[in-house]
Amino acid sequence: MSAAMEALREVIEDRGHGSLPRDGTASRPVDRRRTSDGSAATGRHAPSEIVARSGHMHLVVAMAKRLAPLGTPVLITGESGTGKELLAQLIHARSPRSGRPMVSLNCAALPDTLMESELFGYRRGAFTGAQTDKAGLVASAEGGTLFLDEIAELTLLLQAKLLRFLEDGVYFPLGATRPSRSDVRIIAATNADLAKRVDTGVFRRDLYFRLSVIPIYIRPLRARPQDILPLVHYFLQNLTMEVGKRVPGISQEAMEFVISQPWPGNVRELRNAIERAVIVSDGNLLTSADFRPLEPDAEPAPLSDVFGELPEDGIDLPSLNRRFVTAALKRTDGNVSAAARLLGMTRPALRYRIKKYGLHRLSV
Repeated sequence: MSAAMEALREVIEDRGHGSLPRDGTASRPVDRRRTSDGSAATGRHAPSEIVARSGHMHLVVAMAKRLAPLGTPVLITGESGTGKELLAQLIHARSPRSGRPMVSLNCAALPDTLMESELFGYRRGAFTGAQTDKAGLVASAEGGTLFLDEIAELTLLLQAKLLRFLEDGVYFPLGATRPSRSDVRIIAATNADLAKRVDTGVFRRDLYFRLSVIPIYIRPLRARPQDILPLVHYFLQNLTMEVGKRVPGISQEAMEFVISQPWPGNVRELRNAIERAVIVSDGNLLTSADFRPLEPDAEPAPLSDVFGELPEDGIDLPSLNRRFVTAALKRTDGNVSAAARLLGMTRPALRYRIKKYGLHRLSV
């Protein structure tokens, strides 16, 4: 057996889930332009920087680089916050398609009624309000890569259309009578167990097999604690510039505390915890006291303590959501990434709400 195949076998474990060491990855900034809510297009990607110490993470990164020159679909699985999109960026950056766009879509960020037109576009007159033709993300990614995050959220109808596109590169925009073609590499990701979804009939078996030609599983951070220390130092270095507050480092007892935590939110949670610790610190070495207020051991405050008593006639939840989104954008001076962290949601989900509530003027 070749060394490459042996490595691949070592990476792909547990019923076909590739075993990627959890996102011990962080990427250098990439030039992004938003294509729509829930999606983003990147131009030429800077090579991703992989921050890790675990041998398994290094093995997975090496495998990703071997897969990059190929055109086959890749399925990345793992818990939320493990860096599935960062791995997709690495694969795209190392591929012959790196000079073309990488377009990302969070399949959970848009309603089912909009997802098809977002993916495949539409023709003028396809539905009320379709005044002109609109290219979908499949067309926008021509020659490049389409990253479909939360692929498990696609409806069975859209799964069938995606399968056809994967098979022969053909798709029909809404309202079109003639097929269109696009040369796009698909990288999909999910935190769900697709094999179980296949068994329950909510995910197509043929699409699952087509996507999982090369499955990669990213282990949770708690399964590779040796990656925590380099990640902490990486985040501290970058947050100094981002937050505008210099912290000389982290104490030994704080490091032991951080390593002992389970981090259910994985690298994303670790980064957010470090950011908050930097903000509340006194400017000296971080101590465990800077992290302890973040421990989820206290009972949450009663709803009445936070919002007052729930009115008898209920509340206007959309209006409340709009107020929170507006407040978060104002507090962060329109920084969508920072506002999304405040609200505990993904950037694509926040982008969708910004569009829904007409708050573009507040975002940058």
